[in-house]
Amino acid sequence: MSNDRISSQDAADEAQIASKGLNAPRVTPADIEAAIVSESYFTAADGVRAASESKPGASLLPEYVTFNKSPLSCVTICVLVLRNGTKIVGVNTGPVSSDNFCADLGRQYARQHAVDQVWPLLGYALRDQLAAVRQLETRAYADGTTATGVPPLPVASPAKRDMKFGEALDHLISGGRIQRAGWNGKGMFLWLNLGSHDEHEQAAAIGGVPRALFMLGDDGTVTRMPNINMRAADGSTVTGWLASQTDMLACDWRVA
Repeated sequence: MSNDRISSQDAADEAQIASKGLNAPRVTPADIEAAIVSESYFTAADGVRAASESKPGASLLPEYVTFNKSPLSCVTICVLVLRNGTKIVGVNTGPVSSDNFCADLGRQYARQHAVDQVWPLLGYALRDQLAAVRQLETRAYADGTTATGVPPLPVASPAKRDMKFGEALDHLISGGRIQRAGWNGKGMFLWLNLGSHDEHEQAAAIGGVPRALFMLGDDGTVTRMPNINMRAADGSTVTGWLASQTDMLACDWRVA
């Protein structure tokens, strides 16, 4: 949805956070609004009325539904649909006195109740993504390098053993480096170069590839897909390595 929905208080809070130099990845009001693709509103009375009309031969609606400012007509419901299809329901039960009911305020408060539920969802998604990147960053090898080039935490390098291509590919995706025993060149291995995406992207997969294999970029970042690279025998990097039929059928894959 439009950033016009961001309140002046939210904008002031964001300015204060920025002034303190707190610029680590986080969920912002703009992220919340960007995640919302549609919103619908109705009252409880609307729901009862529609349910009754859908039943052939239904009896007349009770008076507590039909009269002006009835209890059910003061209950406002907001349904938000997020970009990944998640549906969030917010409810405002209305004022104590129906004479104080205002439809605009009912929709505003119901929407806020729904938005309050979006924050932890996006927070979990971001935390899950950061944890996946951190897992790749802290996977260390004998020469002290990592999949992302970030200085690693001291962990043991995995032992070498022969694997089929599928198992080797799983190791590659988890941040490991792999090589074939049958390769003639010395020091050759493969690694996965993470992709990147716009900070507002919320889909669980991008082009069918799990979002955990992407790094979070800034606003407006052009999506770059992950790619498998090879360190050649001469020390050069081959970007976008492609597996041959022999590579896929071989059983001599090892951890590099």
